Amino acid sequence: MFGNSSYQVAGTNTLVNSAIKKLKGVGLPSNLDTLFKLATAINLNPSFADELYDGVISDLNTLNKIANSINDDDDFYGSMVGLLSVKVDTTATALWQKYKLTESTGDAITPGVTDYNNINTPAIYGLTDGSSTVMSNAPSGFTSTAKAILRIDAYTGGLLQTLINLSTQTVYTRSYVGSWQSWVKVVDLNVASTWQQFKLTESTGEAQNSSETDYDNLTTAGVFGLPDGSSLSNVPSGYTSGAHGIICVSSYASRLFQYLVDTSNGTVFTRAYDSSSWSSWL
Repeated sequence: MFGNSSYQVAGTNTLVNSAIKKLKGVGLPSNLDTLFKLATAINLNPSFADELYDGVISDLNTLNKIANSINDDDDFYGSMVGLLSVKVDTTATALWQKYKLTESTGDAITPGVTDYNNINTPAIYGLTDGSSTVMSNAPSGFTSTAKAILRIDAYTGGLLQTLINLSTQTVYTRSYVGSWQSWVKVVDLNVASTWQQFKLTESTGEAQNSSETDYDNLTTAGVFGLPDGSSLSNVPSGYTSGAHGIICVSSYASRLFQYLVDTSNGTVFTRAYDSSSWSSWL
């Protein structure tokens, strides 16, 4: 910083020292009062200039340390921006969920309104918990003060509300396209316990396909569509060879019942299984 100006500094030291000595020994006119105050501030120290010079050089050593730490980089800012761009993968951030669907804790958002018609921002909401607050425009039969979770989905101007009553586990849904449609009860999980939970047919209602070729081995409850009768064993006497069949298998405890329909002529055959063996076809 000071370059090679040791001569100038030395000259300055001599000048300042001389002035200080004179200030110590001679009174000052009033218009030099500022110089007197300066001399007083430095305790009339004749070596002040030397000490000032040494102190400044020592203090400025910090700047040299900073320069060394950044490798004397003239474009330190640009270098930092470059490093940060490497650390943050912008292609990865494109996959982040940037729209807030829940609270930061993951809990459902409290909507702060009391009308389902006014909850139209996509998110997952936690609704009233049985307090005095009553939600309007709730589904028919829905306990309006019940604790509930409401999900809202949006797409090109349309909205879908899905509401779950947590006390009854009943699910309702409705849509918005210009105006809110009526609520529809989708499922009541309390009623679901009464459903037929063992699959008897295909989801279309048609008989299940079976690759079994021996009627004796067809022991799973259900309604089955069987292949060409010519390839099956233990078929009833009089069953049309080559006909397709529909067979219903019912079970209770260790007993089974087979009910077979020859689809070529509508003939019905039945037989039972009791613990160890099949009875004859009737």
